Amino acid sequence: MISKRRITQPTEGEVFGRDIEVHSIRQRKTLVSIEQRLQSRLLQNLVDHLIVELNNSGLTKPAFAETLGISGSQFRYLRSGVANPSIGMLATFAERLHRPLYELLESRALGHRLNLSGEEMNAVFSATVKARYSESGMSYAEFAEYLGVSVPQFYLILRGVSNPALLMVEQIARRLVIDLWVLLGVETKPDPSRRKGRGKGTLTLT
Repeated sequence: MISKRRITQPTEGEVFGRDIEVHSIRQRKTLVSIEQRLQSRLLQNLVDHLIVELNNSGLTKPAFAETLGISGSQFRYLRSGVANPSIGMLATFAERLHRPLYELLESRALGHRLNLSGEEMNAVFSATVKARYSESGMSYAEFAEYLGVSVPQFYLILRGVSNPALLMVEQIARRLVIDLWVLLGVETKPDPSRRKGRGKGTLTLT
């Protein structure tokens, strides 16, 4: 069921996945192509759930968009499958729909996993990246390169104020060889004692 309490509308960057874009950077390695967005299972699951929620709500598209805290044009862009919302905005959608974000993106029950707020997920994301950076032995610029982000982006991530787009987090999770939901703090880390025969992973530049 959707709560109709009004909330502040997000910026275009939050819905379009440009929250931490730095225009002076010559090349942004985390830029996600339209093809990648259209092929994203997570984004398709989100769109499917939003359409179901819209149909069940009995609201018009503009009215439903307002309950999510976005404009009608932003909702149309989301439904097209090419938007790349930020973690904070996705968490707002989940809160407004009274659904865990994990369920909206994975189409599976939350189960034992944690239902965290956008601020909590961003905090865990930042802390995890910071810990991996400290363990890597790399320079600041080297680790940013390893993650595929610019140095200014890496700075914002370490400060915990990046509010990154979903597919950017997914790409960083792949680089760190860590599950997306572990990186966001939703899934608890597996017991290391169960990972028999697997050595400690190391980071190498690619």
